[in-house]
Amino acid sequence: MAELEQEVRQHLFPADLLGEPHAMLRAFRALLFLETPALLGSPALQQLPKSTVLLHLLSRLPAHVQSPHQRAGVSPKQFSHWMDAHSAAEILGSIGTALQAADTRAMDGPSQELLAAMVQIQAAA
Repeated sequence: MAELEQEVRQHLFPADLLGEPHAMLRAFRALLFLETPALLGSPALQQLPKSTVLLHLLSRLPAHVQSPHQRAGVSPKQFSHWMDAHSAAEILGSIGTALQAADTRAMDGPSQELLAAMVQIQAAA
């Protein structure tokens, strides 16, 4: 990311001039490297849509936890189109349903901790 920003700055213009999309990209980059205990206090939660945060975190859970698109029986591309056509509340509802269906008995402690943080994030939305 830093290399990309450097190239854009040198050859085009300061990346900061891109505004909100640039800020969201930087927030998402920070989210990628956050450990579970630091999630709830992270500024990334305020800078990104809750659905973006939750869908990313869902990818950290064990493979047996189905994502919303898997539960709906559609491809990621189809789910993306569905998201474009629905409200934030409907998207969060779909994610919440996936979280509620997760079998915590088959998870280790760190996965259970992550799921609990995700439920808190979803509830605060």
